[in-house]
Amino acid sequence: MSEAPLQCRAFGLTHPGMLRRSNQDAFWMDESAGVFSVADGVGGLPGGAKASQRAVDFVRGRAFALAAGECSAASVVLAAHEAIRALGHRISPGLGIGTTLSLGVLRDHTIELAHVGDCVVYRWSQGRLWRISESHVSQPVLIRNQVVRGGERLERFLGQPTPLEIQTLSVDFLPGDWMLIVSDGLTKTVDDDEIAAILHAQEDPKSLCEALVVISNIRGGPDNTTILALALQEAVKANEQGRSSIEAKTPAAHPHAIRST
Repeated sequence: MSEAPLQCRAFGLTHPGMLRRSNQDAFWMDESAGVFSVADGVGGLPGGAKASQRAVDFVRGRAFALAAGECSAASVVLAAHEAIRALGHRISPGLGIGTTLSLGVLRDHTIELAHVGDCVVYRWSQGRLWRISESHVSQPVLIRNQVVRGGERLERFLGQPTPLEIQTLSVDFLPGDWMLIVSDGLTKTVDDDEIAAILHAQEDPKSLCEALVVISNIRGGPDNTTILALALQEAVKANEQGRSSIEAKTPAAHPHAIRST
């Protein structure tokens, strides 16, 4: 495993899909700080868009401390949870509000992750794609192929009244690896093998995000879709590419792209 510090090229894209009038997904990232986050407001509760935006705004407010190693990703997610609970008491005292949150922090060659909900965090390495996040969704109970109890239900989210359980892990990455954080709007329409094939055919995070959103919407776009993609490389190579890219013409912004500020 390489111990060389890594930098990344990153891009994020969110789209409401083809059926929803509003977008309850949100993301925020800062390449220089190495902080990346995606949130998806909980359906069935009011204020989903406010909850997800509050989550990523909270991450943005802690980005400097995260980059400096003054706090952990998990502590930021827990603090965001308390802030969203407080907001829920104000705007929806009867039901509250809720959102998922997946947060990654790049430290040298390692990404520290804190994850709650049903977004998916993928790692691509040496030609393979796999999920490194848990799914916090309960599955229906089947007996003889018949549903006997419940359907899918999100069991963990920020803003919930019960104590929050956060998945935490640190993953060592190699130069040439990718990390994706995607909302379930993508995984409802595009399976993991297809995501791997599309990633393999792309050369940069922007084209990957755009290609995945297009195929999701072609297949009906039943939900909001958000994709945040990181292409990791050695710091020296990243710096060299950054200097050369200054001379390149900046491409026109995608109409639905939201870049970090």
